[in-house]
This record gives sequence, C-alpha cells and structure tokens, in this order.
Amino acid sequence: MELAFGERGREVRTKLKLSQETVEARTGISQPRLSKIENGKEVASADVIDKLAEAYGVDPVAFVRGTNREAHYIAQRLQPDQREEHARVARLMDATALEYAYLSYTRICDLFDAAYGDGVVPAFRGEERYIDLREFCKKAIAAVEKFRPGFGSLIHFPDHLEPEGDDDDQLMGWEFEHPYLKRSLRAIQEAMNPYNDCYDAESREAMVKHYHLDMVDAEIEQLKAARLKAERLIAKRIEMMSKRHGDDSP
Repeated sequence: MELAFGERGREVRTKLKLSQETVEARTGISQPRLSKIENGKEVASADVIDKLAEAYGVDPVAFVRGTNREAHYIAQRLQPDQREEHARVARLMDATALEYAYLSYTRICDLFDAAYGDGVVPAFRGEERYIDLREFCKKAIAAVEKFRPGFGSLIHFPDHLEPEGDDDDQLMGWEFEHPYLKRSLRAIQEAMNPYNDCYDAESREAMVKHYHLDMVDAEIEQLKAARLKAERLIAKRIEMMSKRHGDDSP
C-alpha cells in the first residue's frame, strides 16, 4: 500500500512549521482545498504538486516518491528516458535502505552471538555499540517501511543486549532472543532478493565504513576473545573440581 500524497504533503508542511494559510499565500491554493488534499478528499494534480514543491523548497519528483501520485506525476512531467532513470534511481534507493538495514542487523546478531553463544556469558562491553546499531537499523527499516508497508512489523528489536539477572537468566534471555533475531534477519534477506542486482562489494564496504560498522566488528572480535577466555576458565574449573572430587573419594 502506497503512502497517500496528502499525508506526505502535511508531513513536509508541518516539519517546515508552515500554516495552511501561509501555503495559500505562497501558492494560490486555497486553504480549504489544501485541507482536502492533505486529508485525501481531493486528488492533487501535477500542477498542484509543482506549486507545493516550490513552496516547500523540495524537488517535486522526490516529493511524490513512494506516494499514490508518483506514477501520475512521472507520466505527466518526465520524458521516457527520464522515467527510466527515475526508476533506476528509485530502485537503487530501495536497495540501499535494505542493505543498510541488513548490515546493521547482521552486526546486532553477531554481537548477541559473540556475547551469549554456547551459554558463556563474559563481562560485556558492547552495550553502547549495540544501542548505536539498533538506532541505525531502526532508521533504515523506517525508510524501507515507506516503500514496503508492514515490513517493520516483521523485525524484532531486543530491548537490551545484556539481560538482567544471574547467569541462568541471561542464558534464558539469549535462548529467547536468538530465534527472533534470526527470523528478522531472514525477513530482511527476503526483502533484499528482488534488489540483488543493485549490490556490489564496493558499496557495501563504503557503507560499513560510513556507519562505523567496522568498529562494531572489532567489538565482536573482542567479545569472541572474552568468550574463549571464559570457556577456558570454566573448563579449568571443571577439571579442578573433578580432580578434587576424585581426591575426596574413598
């Protein structure tokens, strides 16, 4: 389901803190008519869209992007070669938003796995990084949601990377989160499938660096090292307890 153009127009107008009366003065579109357009009671023509875009200082093609008036406006205003380029750019924008969500969410899954995999819970230092990642991912999925309504409902966001309580509670927290994380990642991957031809290794690497996801990778490696150390300590304690138990036996 596409976003109603009226909703997009009202959202842009309110962000600019413009009253409908001010818009009327700038565009000549009467306040009652503007109200009808924003409430979906009147369809905006290409001329109206142009006037509103000029008043709001936005590109008209971007203004109608993802709305129920996009196809109409493109047909009215763009030449065939421009339409083809618009479709290519729009597809690339969708692919970028999905890639952004996928890369961020993959790091969230890796952070969880590094911290809680195999039930070993080391001293954790990734909470701040996780919060950054979660906010990155939410913004990306919000962008995807504009073009794929309902997509965000498929994604599970754990509230906190480190569950509170003793070790048993933490392990139970990990076991609870794990299937939801993996299911969410699959949902993103499935949404990406139609756009696979837009991806390339260079753009992925640039995005990783731009959003500092390489710093997250370093944090994951530290967590894995802490896990291995914890596993060795646990194994050593079990060995010592076994020997002690053997010494105590008659």
